[in-house]
Amino acid sequence: MWLWPIMTLYALVMLRSQATSLTGNSTKMYYADLVMDNGTLQNIMDNLTRLFPLDLYIGTTHVVVTYTNITTTCDIRGEKSYCQCSAQYDWDSSVCDVYPGCCNQLQCTTNASLSAPVCLPKSKVTVTGSLTLGLLYTTDLSDPTSSYYKTMVQQVQANLSQIYSQCSGFDSLTITGFRSGSVIVDFQMIVNIPLNSTQFANMTSTLEANLNGSLTVTTVGMVTYQAPVGPLCYNANQNLECVFADTTFGNCSWTLSQGNSTVNIVNGTEVTLISPCTLTLLKTSRLWRGNYTCSFSKGPLSHKAIIDVDIALLPEQIQISNSPQYPDCNATKNTIELPVSCAIQNSTENYNVTWNTTGCSIRKTFSDVVNTLFSLRMSNVTVSINCSNSDVNPTVTCTYINRKSQVANATLTIPVIYAGTIVCTADSIWPKAKSNTTAILPCPASIPAVGSWTRNCFANGTWDQLQSTCVNLQLYNLLQDALDLAKGHGDYVTAAFSIFDSLKNSTDNSSTINTHENINASVNILWIVGNASKPNVMLNDSILPTLLPSASNLLEDSLHAVWAPKNTSNVSAYLSVLYLQSMEKLIQTVQLNSSSTSGDNTHKYPNVQLTSCSGICNNTVFNVSVSTPGQTSGNLNIIGYRTLDNLLPKDDKMNLNSIVMSTMFQNNVTTLTKEIAITFSLISGRLQDYEMDCVFWNFITMTWSSEGCYWNKTSSKDQMICICNHLTSFSTLMSKSPIVLPYLDEITYVGLAASISSLIVCLIIEFMVWNTVVKSSVSHFRHTALVNISLCLLMGDSVFLVNSFYENQKWCCTFTVIKHFFYLSMFFWMLCLSTMLLHQLIFVFHQMRKKVYLTISISIGYVCPLIIVLLTYKIYNDGAENVYYNARSCWLNYISPFNGSIHAFIFPVLTIVFINFFSMMVVITKLLRPQVSEGSKGDQKEMAKSILKAIVFLTPIFGVTWILGFFVLVLDLTEGFWAYFVNYAFTIINSLQGLLILLTGCFGEKKVRDALLQRFTSSTTNPSKNENSTKGSSFKK
Repeated sequence: MWLWPIMTLYALVMLRSQATSLTGNSTKMYYADLVMDNGTLQNIMDNLTRLFPLDLYIGTTHVVVTYTNITTTCDIRGEKSYCQCSAQYDWDSSVCDVYPGCCNQLQCTTNASLSAPVCLPKSKVTVTGSLTLGLLYTTDLSDPTSSYYKTMVQQVQANLSQIYSQCSGFDSLTITGFRSGSVIVDFQMIVNIPLNSTQFANMTSTLEANLNGSLTVTTVGMVTYQAPVGPLCYNANQNLECVFADTTFGNCSWTLSQGNSTVNIVNGTEVTLISPCTLTLLKTSRLWRGNYTCSFSKGPLSHKAIIDVDIALLPEQIQISNSPQYPDCNATKNTIELPVSCAIQNSTENYNVTWNTTGCSIRKTFSDVVNTLFSLRMSNVTVSINCSNSDVNPTVTCTYINRKSQVANATLTIPVIYAGTIVCTADSIWPKAKSNTTAILPCPASIPAVGSWTRNCFANGTWDQLQSTCVNLQLYNLLQDALDLAKGHGDYVTAAFSIFDSLKNSTDNSSTINTHENINASVNILWIVGNASKPNVMLNDSILPTLLPSASNLLEDSLHAVWAPKNTSNVSAYLSVLYLQSMEKLIQTVQLNSSSTSGDNTHKYPNVQLTSCSGICNNTVFNVSVSTPGQTSGNLNIIGYRTLDNLLPKDDKMNLNSIVMSTMFQNNVTTLTKEIAITFSLISGRLQDYEMDCVFWNFITMTWSSEGCYWNKTSSKDQMICICNHLTSFSTLMSKSPIVLPYLDEITYVGLAASISSLIVCLIIEFMVWNTVVKSSVSHFRHTALVNISLCLLMGDSVFLVNSFYENQKWCCTFTVIKHFFYLSMFFWMLCLSTMLLHQLIFVFHQMRKKVYLTISISIGYVCPLIIVLLTYKIYNDGAENVYYNARSCWLNYISPFNGSIHAFIFPVLTIVFINFFSMMVVITKLLRPQVSEGSKGDQKEMAKSILKAIVFLTPIFGVTWILGFFVLVLDLTEGFWAYFVNYAFTIINSLQGLLILLTGCFGEKKVRDALLQRFTSSTTNPSKNENSTKGSSFKK
């Protein structure tokens, strides 16, 4: 029996390099084959050891052998060799290719006539590197047969070996090729014992200096690791740990290779990285199966370990179905053979699939089928259902068993339609369905989508509405990519760029995403990527041309209706809030250059605009401008959303009245040292007395809040300036109804009731004392005007009061016309009264005839108001609602100063009040400066004095108190105290105008009081007087 040992000889070689004129010592490993008798091995090894160091010449090279070791021993028995590795050695990687039967085996059996398989040290280090030289790349370097290629290989190999061969355990160095980019030389080196990292780093630096180039070097074998052997259980927790002796390299980084794809691994929902180099998988799944690489890097050096992690997979989702969904036993009396299918995501896991049934039997099992479009693997069987057994609900269960005997299954209850079963009749594409079940159809084939259409069939045999879970296949894949990113699978920057680039392409055509499911998927992509951002990891602004168009596409007007699913309107509000918060998070992660977004370089898209500034800012997005004092905390990002206000949650009492815009600092600063001013252009101009709020969306309370913001009351009707002491998403709210002053309506009703009663009393008194009091032209003029003023005010107040309690839109226009006419008539009669008194004061001896006065007064008092009312009615769209009159108040419409039908009342009233006020001033002047001589008609002059005295003290008869109404229109109730005061004063005084007329016009005149006193006194004494008079008369007769 012969023994065939293979030895390694570690030798110190004396090298002379003609290319570089350098000399030096290098280490090289030689392999030697020895054939000897089995009993002489130990003796020969002992004798060799005594000879070391052993001087040899291999060719012309002087070699000093310093150490030897046996790597492989082969026992030759006849024509067979039985080989095995020595301790600390393992089969060379080529053994699996040349001797497949030896792969992963402790012993290798081969033909003795062939070369023996070789074992290499388990601790060997593989070095791969790239050397970049400042040379011009030529095509000859891509041709291994060219002389230039061979020369370059020889020279570079010699120069690299000159230094690297000095490493202990150096085995070989090979040039693997050349690449362009100057000239990049790729090489591989094998070292059979671990390197000294410091010595290796120094050698690399020396080579860079000597060759005037740059090196990038990676080693595999210097980093040790601890990892499980064999497949891991599905959905388990597992640790991977790498250790590197040189602590100066700091923490490591992790990557995962799956096929041709390699991704970085970061902290996420399913993986945790612990310093210095421990990776914890929180949930082993298909996503985490592959080759893990831990890397310790510093400068051009990178030391790695590669760990193969195999996971016994289970399907994450099993879709089980039968076709047709509703087998009908009414069509046959025997049995039904029904195909049943279980579909899972395709994978390389070799599942053991089993089937179980109740109430039916399996007739045939088919081979699995793969759907490449949706990457599905489908297992199929045919079951047989006995239609005579209607008491049993047939069920089918498919079970998947992995290599670790873990199980996942799905069960289907087959909705068989038997005789007498209540069904929903076929409806268009929907088949006849069994009651109390859900019919399922695949998504329409027009656009590849994941999900299904479902429709409930109620117990009474009626159909529910269609429900859809269909998501565009591209969006679905993007959503999965985003979820993988959140789990920690992939580099955030790289993945974000890829996802948003694809999202832009998927959302460019709104007609392909016009379902709630697609909007929901798109918003969730933004949300997941935004929340997956890592501290101190920033995206550069080159991502904006894909991120912003994607965000803008989702806000297209044509998509607003599908933001909320059918029968669930509140989800729209939730999605819009999710969208807003996602955009805030994403924009905070983008490193914006303020100069690149200033002026015309602002990123502008149809529904989203973004700008940035630093220091003193005055930037605009859409129609919203933001002004800030000087800031030193970083760039301020400002983003506006043109139509998001239509989708965000509504306030019960207020409406959003501007676009929504967000402000945030890039470095996550959330507070301001000074307040920020935001000028909003309002969607609807602010109406007078309508409260406005500057608000921001509070993501904690999920409501609009005004905390830290206030409204600058200097704003115009179409703009609103908000001052805030913090940054977030802002907008404006306008109340749905004007400010209501407390008890104002009650005061009005009580005052009108008192006025109406007083006016009725006043008219009765005038009727009772007319003949007694009206003795002169002046008194006739005055009391005629007073009666008509009282009558008009009575009619106007009565209609006003009826209108307040009888809210009928059909009568609203009529009530407005009546009130407009009678209140105007009242003022015109006041004008008649004041001008008459003014005439009497100025032209004391010129008397006006009663007929002339009545003609002029009636024309002014009734004809003029009637003309104004008719013209107003005609000019304002023939009395159109909210044009001529306000439907809420049943009164003339007020829009803004000098705009609205109310001015057909205001201008005449203000003119009359001004004239009446002028008359009062003349009266007061006359009273203060009486005439020296008096007129011949003393009674008339005495009466004029009493009237003048009443005018001075009782101005309501001239309507002067209505001047407060002008201030009611001018002053906005949002201005506070003085506006409140004027409103209350106007309401109290003018609602009691009838009472004031009674007190001033009737009881304020002495002749009226005397006449009333005389009338009531005479009513108690008249019977006796009449009797005496009769007797006297008779007596005289």
